[in-house]
Amino acid sequence: MVAKGGKRRRGKATKREADTGTPKAKSKKPNADGPSPKLESKEGKPDGPSPKLKSKEGKPDGLSPKLKSKKGKPDGPSPKLKSKKGKSNGPSPKLKSKKRTSDRMPPEAQRKSRDRSAETSEAARYKQVERTLVDLWFDPICPWAWLTSRWMLEVEQVRPVKTIFHLMSLAMLDEVTVHPADDRGTTDHQGAIDDAWAPARVALAVERHYGQEQLAAFYTEIGSRFHLRQQPRTRDTIEAALSDLRLPPQMADLGYTGDNDDALRDSHHAGLDPLGDEVGTPVIHLCGAAWVGPVLTPWPTGEDAGQVFDAVRRLTSLPGFFALKRSRNTRTPS
Repeated sequence: MVAKGGKRRRGKATKREADTGTPKAKSKKPNADGPSPKLESKEGKPDGPSPKLKSKEGKPDGLSPKLKSKKGKPDGPSPKLKSKKGKSNGPSPKLKSKKRTSDRMPPEAQRKSRDRSAETSEAARYKQVERTLVDLWFDPICPWAWLTSRWMLEVEQVRPVKTIFHLMSLAMLDEVTVHPADDRGTTDHQGAIDDAWAPARVALAVERHYGQEQLAAFYTEIGSRFHLRQQPRTRDTIEAALSDLRLPPQMADLGYTGDNDDALRDSHHAGLDPLGDEVGTPVIHLCGAAWVGPVLTPWPTGEDAGQVFDAVRRLTSLPGFFALKRSRNTRTPS
């Protein structure tokens, strides 16, 4: 475009000065025809806002440069709230710390964490399986019932079964055919009778006052003392077992009175009457069948315990099954 000479030179000078950032100088030959050079835009047109408010690209500002985005557009959300892709964030980054912490865990710790999670899932699945109830009658002083009960607790670990403990009494079974001189050398006949009755009476009282779980715990405690530690079947031993379970030691008094013998007799007959004349201990009821035993010494553990249970269950489910027996060795059960 052809313009007057003076104006063209001044226009070029103004553009160079704007590009280099040098201060504008007054024109030597002022021109009154157009606006003052101080107010001219880059193309020699009248300015809008003052040059102090012009953007880097020489265009009038909308917002203050402090509020403009990097591309010269008005800001939306504050950059602190924008995600890497320019979208609004969801959860705060602070909520992701757990994942980052696990990522920093050593490999061995990560493996143990996975194993614990798998065990928890397996335990939850196992609890959802309906368990078969197995009723077991015992006298705390009977060593064979003790062995069978320990076997059933092993079975619970590998099969979906639950053992329910009930009381019977060897003293009641024989109507006290307790010899005055037994293997402990005592000659006190009444003392021998009391020793035979007391543990079962106290165990019954524990069940009636504290429930099935505490009965199972008391049986484990008193049975360990009688059959593993070979402690005497006395009041002191019973009191010690009660104290270890934080049960009142004075409950031992109930072992030397007949106040609850009717309840003990009812439990006894509920277990043994279905057997007819073939009585003994331990007694197990399962799925409508009742039998004495099995007698196991030592008791099987782990999967062996489960396989024995499977075999016994299968045999006793057959209507024609009668007996399976072999000679018992002379070893004392332990």
